[in-house]
This record gives sequence, C-alpha cells and structure tokens, in this order.
Amino acid sequence: MKQENTIPYSPYIPFFKDVADYNVAFGHLYPYQFMDWKTEVLSWKESCYLHAGLNPPMPARITGPDALTLFRDHCINDFSRFSVGASKHAVMCNYKGNVMADGMLLRTEDNAFVSYFLSPYLEYIASRGNYDVNIEDLTGKTFLFQLGGSLSLKILEAATQESLSDIKFIWHRTVHIYGDELPPTGIAVRIFRLGVAGTLAYEVHGDIKDAPLVYQALMAAGQPFNLVRLGMRAYGMNHTENGFAQAFIHFLPAWTQDEDFMDYLNGKY
Repeated sequence: MKQENTIPYSPYIPFFKDVADYNVAFGHLYPYQFMDWKTEVLSWKESCYLHAGLNPPMPARITGPDALTLFRDHCINDFSRFSVGASKHAVMCNYKGNVMADGMLLRTEDNAFVSYFLSPYLEYIASRGNYDVNIEDLTGKTFLFQLGGSLSLKILEAATQESLSDIKFIWHRTVHIYGDELPPTGIAVRIFRLGVAGTLAYEVHGDIKDAPLVYQALMAAGQPFNLVRLGMRAYGMNHTENGFAQAFIHFLPAWTQDEDFMDYLNGKY
C-alpha cells in the first residue's frame, strides 16, 4: 500500500486536540484558529495573546568585522546609533528602491547580530560583496514567541519573576523563564520589546529544545490574565488593523524584479 505524504506538526508548540483548522505556510501544521476569531482579535485590546505562528522566522546570526558595514550598504536605516541591546526594523531595498526584505535586526554584541526575515536576501548580498562576515542559519535551532496586549508585561513578569519595565521599545535583554515543569534554575530566553503601531508587545526568543516547555510556562503564567492563543487568521488581522505592512500578507517583496537574485535562489534551493 502506498504511503501518503503527511505534513508534520509544528515542533515549536505542544499539540492541542481542540484545534481542527491548520495553516501550512511554514511547511508544518500550525493552528489557523484556536477559537472564534472575535475572541482572538479582541485579545490584544482586552488582555494578551500568545502567538507562535511565525516559526521559523528565517533566523540568522551574523558575525564579523564587516557585519555592520553590510547592513549600512544595503538597508535604508540609519545606523549611526545602534548599541548592543538595541534593534532596528531593517528594510533592504534594491537599487531601484524596491523592498527586497524587511525584518528585525538585533545587536547582541559589538560584531554580532541576529536577524529575522531578512534571509535569503541577506545571504545573497553577502555573497555578492567583499564582506568579512559569517552568516549562520539558525532555522531549527531557535524559536520566537509573540505576546501582545495591555497585559503582556504582567504576564511576562509573572513568568520571569522579575520586573521588565526597564526594557524600552526595540530593546532586548536575557532573562529566565520559570514554571512548575521547568528546571529550578529556569530557562534562559531573550525578551525583546516591540509592538505594532506602538502597542505594548514583546517577543520571547530561545533555544528550539526549550520551545514547548517555554510555551507551556507562558500559558500557565497567563492563565490568571486571560491569555489567548492566537492563530494565523487573527494574526493577519492584527497587522492590518494597526496599519503595519506585513510581507507576504499585504505585499510581496520585489524578488522577481532582480534576475540575478532569482538565479541565486534557483541555484541554492
């Protein structure tokens, strides 16, 4: 009997028996909707949501003496001020001004950065220039969770057992998540504060092996605050409502307008 091809379930979150509708955009099953869309949409207004649907977020670690030069050459951003612990919403354009990639760029050390959603254009421009950089693909090695809403700070402080009010917009630092199912010493994660159109929101970044445990710990910490699991359907509504253009939801990067880049993709994938 011929075996049918199956799509694997997301390795980033626990399996939920109460979900019947899934999204397969990233090559695995992730809930399209956990409950009625109205409850999920209202979550960022009334309490907080927990979203894991952007995994894997094309993560990469960029190191080397020319790393910052590479970004200065190919992003429209101003890098005159970019301290360790800060981040940029990096936008990469071609010479015609078309958007080729946009995502978050975090500075973790003097010559070390972590990017999200800048690949594969990031690797392409690095290969075409004389840059002393190393780019490590972190896909399958890290996770990214999002918490957004008026109660997101309280939930994260409950999970980390410390004040996080010092983390200002677009800044990040390392903390530990605690929970009944976690080691007594907790699990190290990076808390990154950002938000669509200035709303209160955070991301939790960590090692892929810890993803399901951290997700469960966040769910437990958020239970007293009516934390809502967010699916992919309501996620797109969030960005639309707040006027934040999301690649592949509201627009497509101009990849096909660059023949050399398309040849690079055809040879790489």
